[in-house]
Amino acid sequence: MTQSESLRAEVAKCNRCGYCQETCPVFAVTGVESSVARGRIALVRRILEGRAELSEEMDHPLFECLLCRGCVSVCAAGAETDRIIVESRAAWRRQHGSSAAWTAARETLLDRGALIRAARVAFSASRLGLPRLARATGLLRLFPPGLQAAAELVPQPPARFLTDLWQELDLVPAHASRRVGYFVSCGMNLVQPRAATDSVRSLAALGCAVEPLDNCCCGLPAYVSGETGTARLAAERNLLAIEERPGLDAVVTDCASCSSHLRRMPELVSPDLRERAERVAARVLDYTQIVGQASWPTALRPVARRVTFHDPCHLARHQDLAQWPRTILRVIPGLDYVELPEADWCCGGAGTYSAAHAEVAGSILARKWGHVQSTDADTVVTACPSCMIQLEYGARRAGSRIRVRHISSVVAEALGC
Repeated sequence: MTQSESLRAEVAKCNRCGYCQETCPVFAVTGVESSVARGRIALVRRILEGRAELSEEMDHPLFECLLCRGCVSVCAAGAETDRIIVESRAAWRRQHGSSAAWTAARETLLDRGALIRAARVAFSASRLGLPRLARATGLLRLFPPGLQAAAELVPQPPARFLTDLWQELDLVPAHASRRVGYFVSCGMNLVQPRAATDSVRSLAALGCAVEPLDNCCCGLPAYVSGETGTARLAAERNLLAIEERPGLDAVVTDCASCSSHLRRMPELVSPDLRERAERVAARVLDYTQIVGQASWPTALRPVARRVTFHDPCHLARHQDLAQWPRTILRVIPGLDYVELPEADWCCGGAGTYSAAHAEVAGSILARKWGHVQSTDADTVVTACPSCMIQLEYGARRAGSRIRVRHISSVVAEALGC
């Protein structure tokens, strides 16, 4: 495995202290050393030193990691385990090739229109009760991995996507004080369009002229899968899509995974585009940031609910933005906010992780859902479509009546939009 000097330096930071065991959701389930950062890094070190091979069997320890950065949050040496694992996955892909799903999905993820068409087929099959047939015939392999998971985990797929609703929405208010480009998250558009509609309406109500961007997937699913070529193409296409709208005050998205990954754009694009990517990445805001810092109207509608908040990994641990959703929820009259134990622990969704590692993800979700129930909240709020899918699945599995809502839906309710 040929790797950069930066990777070798990152691996060398690990002093094998074991503090990562305390914050690793996967290790909490398996109790196996190869499931925790210390063990995974030791494995990568052995490969780099030529004492182990990057064999096909290495896919399990390399791809089982959630990349949640729980280990990074307690690492005194500052080892960036998620970066070590992603770069090692990329090396594994280069040696052993892409999966059939990724080969089929590559161009779809780079073309929003193709992705929407694939989603319509997948969700139509789901509405007709055909997921088992799709699995048996291999049909799901024709769709991007995220849609494979969504088609099986979403019991009632939406009939219309956010992109079907643009013409019905008034997103340029007369009192607009800033102009923002709305980066369309695949998950919000295709799986949570009601919440996405609440996002753009609430942004407009808070004085933003909202311009939907003609972007493709942010590229995070490809990046975390070691598909670095596809991740680079996605970053470069999105760079151009954003630059087509000059003069934007900010680029906003209501998917924490997207906002996190868009900020990584400079390190993904080709060197000649890096300076342009840095300018774009500097203007990326998560929905919770822009709303948390906005000037709210004095007259808000009370929202009479007891709520708790689950921190998406890409909001809290990847971007250090945990304060903004709490700021927002505490502004809204009528809300009884209660802090969630282990709020920043991964829920086990992690994009397609819940489908690829169903047993481990299910145990992680059970721990998370137990904490949700302990709050006596009637609503659990979050800011990521993948987390919403996983938490909704947890509610169904537990037979719970606790609602799962995107924070934008709570904001829209308070604003009356």
